[in-house]
Amino acid sequence: MTSENGYRLIVDKAVKEKMDLPISNGKPEHAAYLIQKILENAEKVVRIFSGTLTRNFRGVPAYGSEQILSATHAFLMRGGNMKVILEKPIDVDDGQAWTDHPLVKEAHSVTNGSDLLEVRQASERGVNELRDAKVLYHWITMDQQAYRLEMDTTRAKAIANFGNPSTARSLNIIFDDLFAKSQHV
Repeated sequence: MTSENGYRLIVDKAVKEKMDLPISNGKPEHAAYLIQKILENAEKVVRIFSGTLTRNFRGVPAYGSEQILSATHAFLMRGGNMKVILEKPIDVDDGQAWTDHPLVKEAHSVTNGSDLLEVRQASERGVNELRDAKVLYHWITMDQQAYRLEMDTTRAKAIANFGNPSTARSLNIIFDDLFAKSQHV
């Protein structure tokens, strides 16, 4: 068994058993897999605070990967809601609209998808508040249950946990406050 297979087995077990187990994430491939698992297992709401919803990170498909797009589609088809806050402009090619981003296009392909996905741009004030508090991190939460918290946004180094409602709720509170201060894209 490769180390990648071993990593995925650990993640899969943690997801299935809702284990309170910190799982480190030091590779872009790990980040993409964790995001995929969150989307595959979320029931109601996925909250994402991201730099740009990067399509590819260091050559690894991220929010443009088929697995993440498929998981997004299935989540929204189950009636889930996705809220996204971007720290910077969304990752699209020059001249493209924000709706050309693969994740946004996938969401809009679902019946009522434009109502199930809301993308906002973080306000400068909100970002500065996080920066001043020294918590300008990126994260994704799965309902009130799980999270992936990226403390090093330049290298996608993060910690995930599929059985820590307390931290997931805390991140959701911060997210909801920032979301209220953010502008529609």
